Amino acid sequence: MFFLLLIIYISVIIYGFMCIKIVREAQAMVIERLGKFKKVLPSGLHFIVPFMDTPRKIIWRQSIYTPDGGIQSRTIETDRIDLREQVHLISEKIFAAKDGKKFDITSLIYFQVIDVEKAVYEIIDVFSALENLTEASIRNIMKETDADNVSMADLSSQIKIILSETAQRWGLKINEFKIKEINRNVG
Repeated sequence: MFFLLLIIYISVIIYGFMCIKIVREAQAMVIERLGKFKKVLPSGLHFIVPFMDTPRKIIWRQSIYTPDGGIQSRTIETDRIDLREQVHLISEKIFAAKDGKKFDITSLIYFQVIDVEKAVYEIIDVFSALENLTEASIRNIMKETDADNVSMADLSSQIKIILSETAQRWGLKINEFKIKEINRNVG
């Protein structure tokens, strides 16, 4: 009888711990009930129904500043989304101007997740989508621009407008878009 009570007592404690979810400041967690979206948990202490409510696993990229001043990305699987401003480096890509001259362009996107549900369910990979949209936008703008008229400031402002309009659908806010470097001497 003692062992049965001990097993019940331990089971109740384990079940109690499974009910508790703590979400840190500037993070959010998506909860699904039986595979369907239920709610977004903001920062704080929350109680869920174990085995029915599960945190949604998300593939997310983190940008890490290296000691030499560079930015390195790493992909992680997590059940929490960081709501702070994030920076994403789009590495060197070659683009051709209207007159055929080529440029090597490196850029940075500063963004925040403002709608967690959209960021999780409206797009598969936020980072790849931002990269592809940026590259396509730069390519389209460069096709219409003479090499002598390429300006970092003008290009940045045009791309930010394009990114902002599309990223809203994905639950993102584009805070800043910067051309980090333009190399005009590409063959």
